[in-house]
Amino acid sequence: MSQIVLVSLWEQDEIAAYVLDPRDGELRPAARTAVSGRPAPLALDAPARVLHVGRRGTPCLASYRVDPTTGALDQIGEAALPSDPCCLALDATRRWLFSAYYNAGALAVHRVDDSGAVSGEPVQWLRTATGAHMLATERTNRFAFAPHISREDGWNTIAQYRFDAATGALTPRDPPRADPPGPLGPRHFCLHPRLDRLYTSNEQGCSVTVWSLDAESGTLTPVQTVSTLPPGFHGASKCAQIRITPCGRFLYAPNRGHDTIACMRVDPRDGRLTVIGHAPADAVPRVIEVTPSGRFLLAGGLETATLQTYRIDPATGLLRRVARVQVGDGPMWILAAAL
Repeated sequence: MSQIVLVSLWEQDEIAAYVLDPRDGELRPAARTAVSGRPAPLALDAPARVLHVGRRGTPCLASYRVDPTTGALDQIGEAALPSDPCCLALDATRRWLFSAYYNAGALAVHRVDDSGAVSGEPVQWLRTATGAHMLATERTNRFAFAPHISREDGWNTIAQYRFDAATGALTPRDPPRADPPGPLGPRHFCLHPRLDRLYTSNEQGCSVTVWSLDAESGTLTPVQTVSTLPPGFHGASKCAQIRITPCGRFLYAPNRGHDTIACMRVDPRDGRLTVIGHAPADAVPRVIEVTPSGRFLLAGGLETATLQTYRIDPATGLLRRVARVQVGDGPMWILAAAL
């Protein structure tokens, strides 16, 4: 089955759509949709074929119907915002859209209506701290977590909440925060598909931390932290997004500065990580995505305006670049889906 790849291009005010060939990873241009206001974070409701877009230049959330063949977009809703969103995520019911606000130091929850669109005021707007970078739930949809990077006026922590899927309400857990082992700056997270493990990419620490997730209390405890950089590298670099394969065997995190993608093997018993290599990437690999099949990884080169496809070796987890296209200026988010 062919897969649609959507890329937000905030310097061009566009979202580009490609069809990914499931055999060789080649990307075929399919559609381009003008989206004003510097589109950046994306969240996809694949069953409803609705894409939610965070516009950072003229702050708002916008919802679009997605053509399953071409990836062309048709706007169906919009909600104005007091600040620019840096990350979006849907809860498991697909009735609530979460957003995080780095500059405003805030988190929000918006209702998704029966058409799949977001509109109106948020049902909740929580003030937290500068550097709020993500808000999303875990597998049971009962708990939500919000990483905050390390800054002078930031938290360097993960805020922990109980989530009510009936009302969209977030309530701080006890304890309300989980602190990393040092000034690492948790930025984004992903979840193991089977184990009670959560993984954060640490922006300032250039590392990934493995967290144990208590399924009853919804609290996190750090288990292990591994560097995303090779031994001996001392240049400037920052970690960015993080992705795990659907099978849970391999995990990836890009290095902005070292310009590589760190490849890690996940222990199937306890979820601990072992670094297995570093794949070269185009300059400033800010965003990555693993396809639903788990066969390919996509990476955007922020400074090179490129989109790269890597084949994931199913035995080792190492990456081999198999395709590269000029996607456009400012690739800020990548989503891949079988619609």
